[in-house]
Amino acid sequence: MTAPTTENATAWTLSFLHRPAAPGPEDQGDLILLVPGLGCAKECFNGAFRHEALRHTTLVTFDFPGQGDHAPARNPEPVWSGNMQFLCRWLSSIYMLTAPTGRRVHMVAHSMGNLPALAAWTPIPEKTQGAFISIEGNLTTADCFASSRLSIGLPETEAFINELRASADLSLRRWGADLLWNEPQYLVALARDLVSICGTDYLTSGWKQLKEAHYLYGERSGYPEHHRHLFEETNTAVHEIPGSGHFPMFDNPAATWDTVAAAVRSTHDR
Repeated sequence: MTAPTTENATAWTLSFLHRPAAPGPEDQGDLILLVPGLGCAKECFNGAFRHEALRHTTLVTFDFPGQGDHAPARNPEPVWSGNMQFLCRWLSSIYMLTAPTGRRVHMVAHSMGNLPALAAWTPIPEKTQGAFISIEGNLTTADCFASSRLSIGLPETEAFINELRASADLSLRRWGADLLWNEPQYLVALARDLVSICGTDYLTSGWKQLKEAHYLYGERSGYPEHHRHLFEETNTAVHEIPGSGHFPMFDNPAATWDTVAAAVRSTHDR
């Protein structure tokens, strides 16, 4: 399988991972955009690039401005904005740069990434929309367990990051390490935006427009009962990922990417 490569148009404009689909009879020419969560680097999706069931699909993921390679601690000339509207526009630009004309597009968004992913989904032509797959994605304030902590202020943000870095949960420790690279003011501002938007019906209204919706949750997190009515109303396919928490792609990558691959294949039967 071809290894992913990091593309940097310039240090301050784009940092992404791209892996073209392997040729073969199963190749449907599909594209999956992998959208990271709050403070997470694009490498959180590395498991997808190694997963055999996704080898016939083109994969693209990226660092949001302010995160990963764009974090001030890593980039001497950072471009960052703690503004959700800016991230939504950024993701729409990524789609325009990477989506081949006429190819089916799927979105996989983790946590906070659910918000910009939903915003970027709307402009995609309906005939090329595939599966929208949310991994523990934010939809309402009940999902803001972490962003609520980060939104309080700078001292609370520092304390929360220290808690994560000392956690017995390896995935949370990894997230804490990613957050440490980010500008604290960026995290606070973006978390406040997220909490504010989750307090409206913007995300649930967007979810109701999806034709092929999937929601993945970790076994340790438990079924999101606060979304049961929404998921039943929209015929959302809900999947539990065994032995995992908020980061199923770390805790159980095999089950996570098998589930994603099955969701992508299901759209070929339309």
